[in-house]
Amino acid sequence: MTKQSIEWLRDHRIFFENRTGTFRLRPGDGLSFDRTVEVEPYCGFLNGRTICKMGSFSYSYSAMVPGMHVGRYCSIAGGMTVPKPRHPVESLSTSSFMYDSQFSIIRSCIEDSGKQYERFYPNPQKALPIIGNDVWLGAGVAIMPGVTIGDGAVVAAHSVVVKDVPSYAIVGGNPAKIIRYRFSEALIRDLLATRWWDYRFVELLGPDQSNPEEVIDMIRKGVDMDGKALEPYRPQPIRLRDMPFEPA
Repeated sequence: MTKQSIEWLRDHRIFFENRTGTFRLRPGDGLSFDRTVEVEPYCGFLNGRTICKMGSFSYSYSAMVPGMHVGRYCSIAGGMTVPKPRHPVESLSTSSFMYDSQFSIIRSCIEDSGKQYERFYPNPQKALPIIGNDVWLGAGVAIMPGVTIGDGAVVAAHSVVVKDVPSYAIVGGNPAKIIRYRFSEALIRDLLATRWWDYRFVELLGPDQSNPEEVIDMIRKGVDMDGKALEPYRPQPIRLRDMPFEPA
């Protein structure tokens, strides 16, 4: 990182600390991201040096994984992991010599043996997890590749999520199972229909936000507390490839 790139991130409201003040990135620090990734302003990467796709008002105390998708208003505690790669259990061995021609210990053994060994087999991997909006992931959660965690869901600390989590479900355990739902079926249906996370929280002033029904009613009426039309929040995506100075 350069001083200019650090300032660019700060100016675009991509945060690396949970309080205003000292920026935890320093000139010379490395930063990892896919050049095609886009994030929204007011998001926080509070651990690690990787930036992934993340929506506004979300933050993570876990180091993120390149290629993950995180929606808006998500709260991710520390210690989250995404186990990979998958090892082939149906073949002779689960060892890397079956599929990873670039692994240093495998490649060096082939070179030292003087043999022509190219018998590597496909080992397809599932896509990285997708985290919806308003998701809370507790500390030490493991999320398997290919899993989608629905809007409004909660995952208890140290759970292992091996399959999709329904919207507004609270899950826990190893493997994670549904404990209960946050709201009634009817209220969940209304929350999903109104997509409250499409709005900035500052535009939802007026109703008692601890009462979801009042927020739903406000969105349905489409008028804010000042009588103005309630418009969804559509910020310009921040393209990291536009950063004026390359990370070190």
